[in-house]
Amino acid sequence: MEKDILFLITQPLNTRNYERFGMKEMEKLGYKVYIWDLTFIDHPFYHNQRDTSGEIPHNNLTIFNNKENLFKNLYSLEKGKYLVISYLKLSYKTVSFYRYLSNNFIFGVYPFGLMPAEKQRQSFFKKINNKQKNLFNQKLSISDLFLKFLLKFLNNKLLLIKDCNFYISSGSALKSNRLIGKKSKIVPACTNDYNNHLKKRNYPKIINTNYVLFLDEFLPFHSDYLMEGISKLPNPSYYYYHLENFFKLVKNKTNLEIVVAAHPKSDYENYPEYFKNQKIIKGKTDVLVRDSNFVICHGSASISYAIIYKKPIILTTMQSLESSLPRTYYDYKALSKSISKEQLTLDNINLENVDLNKYLSIDQKVYKTYLHKYIKNKDAKNLNSWEILNEYIKNQN
Repeated sequence: MEKDILFLITQPLNTRNYERFGMKEMEKLGYKVYIWDLTFIDHPFYHNQRDTSGEIPHNNLTIFNNKENLFKNLYSLEKGKYLVISYLKLSYKTVSFYRYLSNNFIFGVYPFGLMPAEKQRQSFFKKINNKQKNLFNQKLSISDLFLKFLLKFLNNKLLLIKDCNFYISSGSALKSNRLIGKKSKIVPACTNDYNNHLKKRNYPKIINTNYVLFLDEFLPFHSDYLMEGISKLPNPSYYYYHLENFFKLVKNKTNLEIVVAAHPKSDYENYPEYFKNQKIIKGKTDVLVRDSNFVICHGSASISYAIIYKKPIILTTMQSLESSLPRTYYDYKALSKSISKEQLTLDNINLENVDLNKYLSIDQKVYKTYLHKYIKNKDAKNLNSWEILNEYIKNQN
């Protein structure tokens, strides 16, 4: 099955996405790669106000701005020439797109960012109130709610959308994806973090002294929340004040330096008032976790590196996040349960009474379970996901 690869992405093409979404690896493996940027569908707010400064050029990149142009290009694609890897969600906006795609091309999906998740525990009236807010603030459509009903109770066949031909599985905790069905073939693989681990596990140290690593999420300023239409983010002064207080405690009790592994989308150079007392390093999280004494985090996806390298983890949260970012707040709780670690609520606890040793133990069995559930499929070879996919493609001949 020698085919060109067409990637459907819903974020602008920058260096990070070019690597983690697989384009770079598939080109290295000899495939001709085409990329369709469909940000306008999933994130219209972000697309309309996109900052192109971080984007990289690619000879076969097409950025779409409307459905008319998208369908014109879709219908003109040569059938049988392309294998499609899609990161585009199935929604009321994309039903007709997937109807044509699934009936005319071989396509697969890579459920990205497997993480524990937990439903928000709210009263009936609070749920109704939040539903109303979502309908207005996030501009959810009745059409999308109706589509969810059809897909859940009446099956995709009514919409004539076929199951994806294959899906890249990085763990048993399969993220909900409406395109995966009984006819979809599993390609046991791993997450992008595990790919990075395979590539960089023998890289030289960045810091030669002992240190504690904080996995930053840039919560008060994270652009992904803006893409989702969420405008009420945590108060920066409040958030960083409590974080800094905890860092002081850790430093006093361990005599270790605190290093911040900055989130890839952060720009702390524009916020010099925060993390003034810590070394901030960006783009090196995997190696930094590998060589740290232990890790502090809320619920960053980069916690997978701590699991891979068997590092102690201190989970922290803040009560204030329940009102500003409730979904994130409850997902942190789910992560806490999944690795059997108690959370430290930094804005609702007497830090002087905290015994850090209580939080620094490791349950190897729990770590192994988490690894196979969220990071590396237990049936996957110890290769990166794209080498595994390449083997799958070659075996289809």
